[in-house]
Amino acid sequence: PQGYPPQGYPPQGYPPQTQPGSSAPPARPAAPPAQTPGTPGPSHSSPSADGNEAAAKQDRAKEAPARRRRTTALHGRLEQLGLSSLLVMMEMERKDGVLALADAETGQTGRVFLRKGQVIHATVDQEDDLGGRESVYHMIGWTKGTFSFAAMEVDMEDTVQSSTTHLLMEGARLLDERNR
Repeated sequence: PQGYPPQGYPPQGYPPQTQPGSSAPPARPAAPPAQTPGTPGPSHSSPSADGNEAAAKQDRAKEAPARRRRTTALHGRLEQLGLSSLLVMMEMERKDGVLALADAETGQTGRVFLRKGQVIHATVDQEDDLGGRESVYHMIGWTKGTFSFAAMEVDMEDTVQSSTTHLLMEGARLLDERNR
């Protein structure tokens, strides 16, 4: 059987750093205790040997709010990623937010409101007579333009009352009829 070398493995990671104004080389940290297979390693909740566990917890607590404040943002061109692909992706990721689209050919803009990946409302500017479903069907035909997604909590009534699959199939059928 092959064992560990008697002198141990060479240190890994970044080389030790010297403190500014100090000419003495830094002290090497103590090697971690050797472990035999089947014995549990050191617990992450136990205080560290140098007593900096409290400082590490404070640093993690300061970082946590910054991570929570980040919002998902996605933007691109409809030529590269169409509305149907975007809706499938949002459904798979169960995203909450607003997907804004701009059609380069007509200059129209539209918004699709999502909750847990499902379309709950949609509007097309300058088309007040279109309902939620009809707005999605209208925007599925947009092939040139831009889109952007902003993650946020959407608190509104579900006016679409339809699955993404149903919306896309009906939209494709209507688009096919329009192109005949």
